[in-house]
Amino acid sequence: MRYLSSPKDAILTHNHPRDPKYSVGMAGDIGMPFSANDIKNAINYDLREIRAVTPHYTFSLRRPSGGWGISASAAAEQWFKSVGTFNNEHRGYVNNPSEKSIRFSRNMRVNVIGQHDAIRKLAKKYGWEYARKKNKMITLQKKIMEKVEIIEAINKILKHHGLVFDEDFTEEEQESLISEYLRKKNRPKNILIFGGMLEWSRLSFRGFEKREKEREKREQQKTQQNNEQTDSD
Repeated sequence: MRYLSSPKDAILTHNHPRDPKYSVGMAGDIGMPFSANDIKNAINYDLREIRAVTPHYTFSLRRPSGGWGISASAAAEQWFKSVGTFNNEHRGYVNNPSEKSIRFSRNMRVNVIGQHDAIRKLAKKYGWEYARKKNKMITLQKKIMEKVEIIEAINKILKHHGLVFDEDFTEEEQESLISEYLRKKNRPKNILIFGGMLEWSRLSFRGFEKREKEREKREQQKTQQNNEQTDSD
């Protein structure tokens, strides 16, 4: 690692990207915490803080007021020793499944947790401030996905009445439907009306209104076509 100027007391941010060979949802997809080299760089360059941004988390390691308290080589040695011990302790868990893909997934999980545990122990021993925070974008994506799933469930109920969530309801009514669904979804099944957790009679009437309007529209169109045909004759 080379710098144009001295990075002493700086905050160094870098990324730990997802490896494309890991399937989505595996520990390796989430991203690795700090490596031994990351810790060595933080100590060698006397950084104030080092950050690693992964697809799901941002890891942060801050130097205490009295300094890092250990040499870079000694910190790396302790890191490797801690990770090795953790991996050995969980080797049975990794090697137990006969399916190769499961062993690979478990090995990645143990590596990630082992590295996280190694840094946590070093931080506790030398007074470093170590943190792992979930990225806001991931939280936002999760909320969006949850809302999509709720709307899909509501649409299954509305289908019985010939209604569609984003076509037959205003934004205010949509939010009201979502609130009603969430409020009632955990009620015992025996007191739920058939089809879901929304007020059945209200939706039945709403569906009836929609069908009546569609019928009136078809009749108007038919009358208009007949009038046009009469005029042409």
